[in-house]
Amino acid sequence: MVDWVKANSELLSLTANLGMMVVWIVYLNMFLVSFSRQNRSVIHISRAASEHMNGRCLVTNMGAQNLYLVGVVIDIKTKDGNSRAIVTDREEWGEGDFDNMLQRTLQGPLGAGEARDIGSFEELAKRAQARLGSEFDTRRSKALTITAVAAPNQHQKLVGASKCFNVQDVDAEDAEPRFVPSTLMTKQISGLFRTRRLSRMVQDR
Repeated sequence: MVDWVKANSELLSLTANLGMMVVWIVYLNMFLVSFSRQNRSVIHISRAASEHMNGRCLVTNMGAQNLYLVGVVIDIKTKDGNSRAIVTDREEWGEGDFDNMLQRTLQGPLGAGEARDIGSFEELAKRAQARLGSEFDTRRSKALTITAVAAPNQHQKLVGASKCFNVQDVDAEDAEPRFVPSTLMTKQISGLFRTRRLSRMVQDR
């Protein structure tokens, strides 16, 4: 046995080195995956308090790092087509209605685990109408898609998330429309081409 070990010492040493290399590669990969998950930006969009027009829409930073909320975009689907509006600023209110002008915008930092109330569904619809310069009956809408655009801490890129809320019970007599999310989870928007699209969305002012 000793003679065999001596005769194959180089092969055994090479095998041991390869084994150690595999262990370190696996360990490094696990570390990188864990680091990437901890630094990944995750934005959650949810409905709160009510499922009707006065229900609140919340944008929550579920990631470990701070975000800066750059803009909020709403897409309204009706039987006549789709309309898009930037609803970051509360344009349904006049500039003199606030003591602090910063209260008229949704822009600002969003810490880890922090949620921001961006308005009710009715307020978002009115904000979109003010932005588009037109009026429409929200009850006749088929769906509202809300997209939140943010800049991660210490990153020169944008991230975003979107969720579609289907408008139901609009045909029932005297029934309030219900805003029902099409999915439980929020769709995360990342990647070079998608983030370029996000940039165009919030710059289209």
